[in-house]
This record gives sequence, C-alpha cells and structure tokens, in this order.
Amino acid sequence: MNDMKQLDRESFFCHLNEDEKKLVMERMHKESFSMGEYVFKEDDTGERLYVVEKGAVSLIKSIGADLNKTILIAPEGSVFGEFSFIDGRTRSASALVSVDAVLLGLDRKDLDALFDQFPAIGRKLYNNLLLTVTERLRRTNEAHWKTIENVIKNEKLINPDVG
Repeated sequence: MNDMKQLDRESFFCHLNEDEKKLVMERMHKESFSMGEYVFKEDDTGERLYVVEKGAVSLIKSIGADLNKTILIAPEGSVFGEFSFIDGRTRSASALVSVDAVLLGLDRKDLDALFDQFPAIGRKLYNNLLLTVTERLRRTNEAHWKTIENVIKNEKLINPDVG
C-alpha cells in the first residue's frame, strides 16, 4: 500500500481529499518493524496512533497470569493505538508485529496542531476515529453477548433444570 489512493479506502483517511491527506501524511512518522517486535506493550504510556502501511500487527490483551488473547489483527490500512491517543491513558493492549511492517505514526500534539491550523481536517479525522472506535466496540459487544449465550447454553447442558 504505497500510495495515498490505497489509504483513501481506509477509515482513518476516509472523507479527506488528496490535499488534506497530504497535509496529514506530512505530519506522520514512518517506522519499520520486524516480525516479533513490539510497537508498544500493554500499560505503556503513549500518545501516538498508528496506521499500518505495510504488513500486519496483532493487538494482544493480557487476561491473566501467562494468558494472552489476540483481540485484533490490524492489516494494511488499519489504525491502532487510538485509545491512548484519544484518552491519554496507558495502552490497553500490546501491539506485536506479526508480519514485517511499515507503520505511519501520528503524535497527539501533531494532530492538535493540525486541528488548530486546519479545523475541518481535524474534525474529519476525529470523526473517522470515532467511527473506528464505535465499530470495534460493536464487535466487542457482539463477542461478549455470544460468550454469555454460550455459557448459558453450556449451563443448561450440564444442569437441565436451570432456566
């Protein structure tokens, strides 16, 4: 994914025209990572979000002693790291490169400066982030309810007198 037309299909850059995309890309930092390398770890501080230009990154959540769960595989074009970017809190998951990757990083201070200089672009980017977060929250909710449904079904199999 080497040109901005490809990025146009992706949520972080959608609704931006070519000139607006160029202004955003000028503020992004290109970084290369090898497979098995961490971009960041859960509980790290961080005010940078990333767009996968090439490769893939696995987002992994620690759910207990020596137990991890992959919650998202971010393929080319995907944005990740948006939670800490938005709320300033520590990272909610680790980002582990699963395929050699080139990432475009955007620091919060750079987006804030862009927003001050070009408010319309800033609004579009925040709206795109909101759409990304909303979609991911919907998928998480669906997975949560499916888990509850499976627990209830299993409980009925084990103890038919329940419910």
